[in-house]
Amino acid sequence: MENNYIRLFWVNKMKRVVLKCLFTYLMIGFIFIFYVVVSELHGAGWRPALAGTPIYVTMLLLATIKFVRDAINIYKTRRDKD
Repeated sequence: MENNYIRLFWVNKMKRVVLKCLFTYLMIGFIFIFYVVVSELHGAGWRPALAGTPIYVTMLLLATIKFVRDAINIYKTRRDKD
C-alpha cells in the first residue's frame, strides 16, 4: 500500500514541476511577443525585438536547467523512499 502512495506522490510532484516549467516557457514566449507588439506599435517593425534574443535564449536555458534539476531531485527522493 505504501509503495502505491509513493508512486502517487511522485506523479503529483512531477506533474507540478512539468506544469511550472510549461508556465515558465509560456511566460518567456509572452515576453518576446510583448516586445514584438510594442515594436510594431511604434513603427519599428519586428527586428528590434531580435536584439533581445540572447536574453530569451538564456532565460529558456535557465528554465530548462531548473526543470531538469527539479526532475532529478524528485527522482532521487523517489528512489530513496523505495
